[in-house]
Amino acid sequence: MPGYLSEKAFAVRKGSNEIVYLDSIEWAERLDTGLQRVLAANIGTLLPTEQVRLSMWGAEAVSVEVEVNVERFDVDSHGQGVLMAWWRVLSPGGEKVLASGRFSATQQGPAPNKDPRGAAALMSALAAELAEDLARAIKRAGS
Repeated sequence: MPGYLSEKAFAVRKGSNEIVYLDSIEWAERLDTGLQRVLAANIGTLLPTEQVRLSMWGAEAVSVEVEVNVERFDVDSHGQGVLMAWWRVLSPGGEKVLASGRFSATQQGPAPNKDPRGAAALMSALAAELAEDLARAIKRAGS
């Protein structure tokens, strides 16, 4: 996750290189932890026969590993949400790249200072799109 998302306060993109924080709105958990949990839950729903684990396990305990590097995950002051990430699906132990790609999605929603819950829901919808992309890649890699 980018460093600007390490704050608990809600990050709002004010310009291409400026982030402001809404101190009156905080995440219940760190965003990196929350995104990892949400992606795992969504992938587990999309691939119901698979068991999704959040931490490192021995190579013999998993069929694939997934790495996600988030470049941008925020909402601007007008309510436009963006999630950009690179991802890789690896063989157990990370020895071989089975699939890789770049994810980029944009959605319009409410301005965070007017509807913080709506802005958070927008970010959740973007995370769900990323999970769908990852689930498709995992299915292809397992074929």
